Amino acid sequence: MLDARRWMLFLYLFKILLLIFFVMKTIEIQDLEDEYVIRIEKNVIDKAYLSRILERLELEYLIKKAAFDERLIALGEEMKQDWWENNRDRILKKMEVYEPTSDSGHK
Repeated sequence: MLDARRWMLFLYLFKILLLIFFVMKTIEIQDLEDEYVIRIEKNVIDKAYLSRILERLELEYLIKKAAFDERLIALGEEMKQDWWENNRDRILKKMEVYEPTSDSGHK
């Protein structure tokens, strides 16, 4: 599942970079010894949007650096599922979307 999220992020960022680079031709990427330097004209992208993209890149880097084991990811998914099963009726009732029935199988 983590790999799918990384792949989706990659495709999203790749699409943005292609749009900026090939359509607008207003981006410059310098490949230095230990870093990339990216220059983008201010009229191409708004600062808040660029900040969100960079935050996502940083998050992906931290995830990669942490090297999460698949068992840990599976445990997290199981915990989320258990939480939802235990809180489903309460949440949906507050949203006035659902009224639990005796045969729903939930608490």
